[in-house]
Amino acid sequence: MARESFDKEVQFLRLLALAGGAYNRQQFASRLGISVHTYDKTLRYLKDMRTSLRPLSAKQETDLTEGLRYNHYESADPLLLFLFRAKSLKESESVRLSLTIALLQDKELTAMELLDACSESMPSDYPCPDEKTIRGDLKYLEEVGVITRCEGGRPYRYRAANDLIDRLSDDELLDLYDFVDVMANTQVPAVQGYLLRDTLKKALARRGFDPGAAEVHLYKYHYHSRILDEAHLHAIFHAIRERKQLRFLYLSPKKGKNYASKNTNPLFERETEGSDETTLPLRVVYDHQYGRWYLIGHSPKLGMMKYRMEGITQIETGASVPEAEFADRSGMRCGSSKGAGSRIRFVP
Repeated sequence: MARESFDKEVQFLRLLALAGGAYNRQQFASRLGISVHTYDKTLRYLKDMRTSLRPLSAKQETDLTEGLRYNHYESADPLLLFLFRAKSLKESESVRLSLTIALLQDKELTAMELLDACSESMPSDYPCPDEKTIRGDLKYLEEVGVITRCEGGRPYRYRAANDLIDRLSDDELLDLYDFVDVMANTQVPAVQGYLLRDTLKKALARRGFDPGAAEVHLYKYHYHSRILDEAHLHAIFHAIRERKQLRFLYLSPKKGKNYASKNTNPLFERETEGSDETTLPLRVVYDHQYGRWYLIGHSPKLGMMKYRMEGITQIETGASVPEAEFADRSGMRCGSSKGAGSRIRFVP
């Protein structure tokens, strides 16, 4: 999914979660800063994405709000988390990677054996991968820890990295699931924990556990937007580690606009509501009282600035700065709201 598109989906779902059915189509599109046609297209896209992960009933197909409704008294996948599973992969990549992982579950395969197996098993409406693509997929999956390279020389053989789960007894797997469940629902950031929790739930299902056996702890989730704002954390933390500036379009919450599209067609070009910002990211702050993420950074023109994460769109990495400059900016004092110290958590 393109970066701009993901910005739009994030803001669309945020507004849907906060407003529910309070707006009609025209009001919703106006608040979001898009046309009614784009609203309808985005709604169809989200329905298709949601259905691909969990089939909806006939009634839910006609009402995305129902399809995304969250039961506050069940420990279930948090509202809107499904977007993270689809944000960074093209549909063909998702199908290919899923097939690769499935093939490596039960046996060890070389890249060429995997190429032949994928070519035979790929759906007819998707292109068959070539050797370069398969080797690139294997390198990526190995880097993220999904598969592992087996001992031995060339040609290398690969298998799914299931050792941790496979070696656990049923009781140990339940204990691990309970621990991840508690941590994901009580700590920040949480998205990676929820994805791990989902993987462990599937492992329990494969062992024949009833789905209700895993639902031991019950939570009432208050801040759905927090999950969406975590989409920016990886890019921001990477920029902080690399001492690089960030460029983004910032839409202040005070403006009342949640999204600004990129005007690639000059016939429809219009002035955006946001402001183009360049800042050196220094720290991320989470306000647990209001469930908000903040970026603290240094602007070349305005000095120390804080940005609410929900207003950051079209984020890109900029130029690097010397280590001495980063250390100097990090040592500068930031202003804080009165009484905020007791509810602010700094995330290094």
